[in-house]
Amino acid sequence: MKQLITFLFTTFLVSTLSAQTEQGKILLGASSNFNFGSVKLTDIEGVDESDLPDMTSSSSEFSFDGGYFVVDNLALGLFISSESSKLELEGESDSESSLMTYGVMARYYFGESGLFGEASYAIGTQDDGGDDTDISGLGIGVGYALFLSDNISINPSLGYSSIKSESSGVEMKMGGLAGSIGIALYL
Repeated sequence: MKQLITFLFTTFLVSTLSAQTEQGKILLGASSNFNFGSVKLTDIEGVDESDLPDMTSSSSEFSFDGGYFVVDNLALGLFISSESSKLELEGESDSESSLMTYGVMARYYFGESGLFGEASYAIGTQDDGGDDTDISGLGIGVGYALFLSDNISINPSLGYSSIKSESSGVEMKMGGLAGSIGIALYL
């Protein structure tokens, strides 16, 4: 009996995913990544611990994307992302920064497993109150589409991005991992 229930549940999941990633379907998605933290300096050589300032940082990111399944399991599309961060240091002026990027993406669903791989290219501008910084970057990631209904899925993902920024003739390169959770609508 247990095997029958497992088989029926798996068949249902596979048939649902297959219907949603067919050629001609539209993918609309949104994701967010929140980081809030409070950081306290614990030691600076030569400074008494009671004289250390408090420091708090926070950041948030929202991303919206849309794609079209050009063939079964492969969606090509566009995205826009907005990120803001704030650093508060006791006795100093707050430091705020915002980043707006937009770009292209490709997402491929591996068979009917729910697993997907994604690649993207983005350009944008970072504003931190001084000179604007031009940003460009490549990203790759993997995720899983957990379907809540025939047309809606929750998509946890993990990715790596390589970013290049340029401001006042100075070029800087960065890279790192990021996790996010999103929701997608399949039309």
